[in-house]
Amino acid sequence: MSRVALCLAALLTILLVARPLRAQDEAAPPSDAMETTSESASEASANTSEEASADDFPSVLVVARRDTPDTLVYDVEGFLGEACQLIDSSAYLREARDRGLPPESAEAMAEILPQLHPELDLVVVVGANRRTRASLASLHYHDRHGFQILEEEHSIRGNMLTDESRARVLAEVRLGLAVITRPRGGLSELGGGVAPAREATPGLAVHVAVQAGAGLGTRELVASTRNGAVGLETALFPSAAVQLSVDVEPVARGQLTIGADAEYLTSFALTSADRRIDGSIRETSSRSQRIGAGLRLHYRVDPSLDAVSIGVGLAWSALSFSSEAPVSLPDYTLQGPVLSLSVMIPIAARLITIVLAPEAQWIVDVGSGLAAIGVDSTGAAVGGSARVRLRVLDELFVDLAYRESHAFLGTENGQGGADVERFGSLRLVYAR
Repeated sequence: MSRVALCLAALLTILLVARPLRAQDEAAPPSDAMETTSESASEASANTSEEASADDFPSVLVVARRDTPDTLVYDVEGFLGEACQLIDSSAYLREARDRGLPPESAEAMAEILPQLHPELDLVVVVGANRRTRASLASLHYHDRHGFQILEEEHSIRGNMLTDESRARVLAEVRLGLAVITRPRGGLSELGGGVAPAREATPGLAVHVAVQAGAGLGTRELVASTRNGAVGLETALFPSAAVQLSVDVEPVARGQLTIGADAEYLTSFALTSADRRIDGSIRETSSRSQRIGAGLRLHYRVDPSLDAVSIGVGLAWSALSFSSEAPVSLPDYTLQGPVLSLSVMIPIAARLITIVLAPEAQWIVDVGSGLAAIGVDSTGAAVGGSARVRLRVLDELFVDLAYRESHAFLGTENGQGGADVERFGSLRLVYAR
């Protein structure tokens, strides 16, 4: 019995000692797991820190006043770009110009920036006391709603800020950001700053467009003269076109636009078939040209930029034909005033624009050559043009244009004559 009791006591002692050790092993995680958990926590902390710093990185838009030296503007952008996220100002400047608003004005900021850059923190407007040999730089600080926070002046040398001025500017930027970024709604939610003095009032806006392209054309003329029937008929010939347009909006983006156009169309490598009085055909190198210039008035039927516009135009046009070698048909020019009506149809937020413009011309002169063989000096023409414009970039477009006109000429024998012109071209347009 004593032996049995001793065995039971030894077994009980072993169990009591082993149980706490086992509990400790289960409670303590493996050393590898602890290291993995620590690394994961460090990575998560680093990622959170990076995301937070990216979110808190202030965004700043630098705008230059008129006549501010470029060197000064580049200098301000340069050192602010090291501490802030600089926003490209080109889209804002273009939008302000289209609306006829000074980009540095609080009115322009209030009208444009909340929609264009809704997360923008600070606007810095840079100016100088004079264009050349400036000694002082003026900096105005605004939030994106146009509220002014600070207005300070700084010493400059060689159109660049001094080291002391740079330190002061950075301190001013920090002050401005501390005020307007909490809350992100801007000063309007805090009741601070200087609000825009008045509502934005768009002014005059001027747009200039230059276009050039190439295409194809044809010309035909048949006339019954005192010398018999004369005429010409061209094969399809290559052509070139250039045009300059200026549009003035008395109120930027208003419904009324006053425009002026100057256009030149010409053939090259043109060979015409001259139908002689005896019925024979002779080919010769020739040139067909059209020069036109005029004024037009467009009215958009609704204030929306996507609305249809109607227009009326008055121009002077000269359509000529000449040959390098003497032929039975003399060189001539049909010229006179042109009255046109037009409709402009924007599609898909002005990605595509269609313009249709029928026209009528009173021909007041046909040239001395045709008059000498019995063609009346006056006549009439009807025709028109069609254009499809595709926007490629904000200031770059591609136009597919076609025009056609039919001129009706009187003659001494009463049988009359006709001139038919057709031009089609593909053009590249730069407009701003």
